[in-house]
Amino acid sequence: MTEFQDVNYWLKPIGTADDNKKCFKNKDFEAFVQMCFEMNECQFKHKTEQIKKGDILICYLSGLQQIIFVSEITEAKNNFKYSEAERRKNPAKKRWPYYAKVKGIESKGLLLSKNIYLRDLKKNYFNDTESERFLSLKKDKDFKRIRQRDRLQLDPDFAAFVLNEIKK
Repeated sequence: MTEFQDVNYWLKPIGTADDNKKCFKNKDFEAFVQMCFEMNECQFKHKTEQIKKGDILICYLSGLQQIIFVSEITEAKNNFKYSEAERRKNPAKKRWPYYAKVKGIESKGLLLSKNIYLRDLKKNYFNDTESERFLSLKKDKDFKRIRQRDRLQLDPDFAAFVLNEIKK
C-alpha cells in the first residue's frame, strides 16, 4: 500500500443499485467490476475536500453491497471536477461531477469470488468485539450515513477488520 501516515479509510459505493442489478442479471458483472478496478478515477457526488493522497477506498457495489476491490487515492484536490462539456456528454459524470485519481491495489485483486458483503462484515465485527466499537469516525453502528454522502469514513478498527477479512 502506501508509506503515508494518517491514512483514512473510506467505504465507497460504486454504480447505482439498478445498474448493478442489471449487470448481474445480464452476466456483465465481472466485466463491469474489472472496468471499475482498472479506472484511474473514482467519481464522487460531493466535493472531495476530506480525501487525500494515500487514503484507501474500500469499494462495494450499490444495491448488492458486495465488496469488490480496494483502491488507493493517488491524487485528490477539492477542485477536481469534470468540465461542463464532459458532464453534458456523460450521465455518470453529471451525477458524480467530482473525482479523485486512484489505482487499484493489485495485491488485493478483485474480490468477487470471496462474496464479502457489508451486512456480514457488520454482524461479524460486532460479534467479535466489545459494544463500544463503531463502523465510522462519526460513531455510527450502521451504514445509513453513506446515503447522505457518497462515502463513509471508517473507524480505523473497523477498517482493519475489513481488510483482514479481505486477506483471508
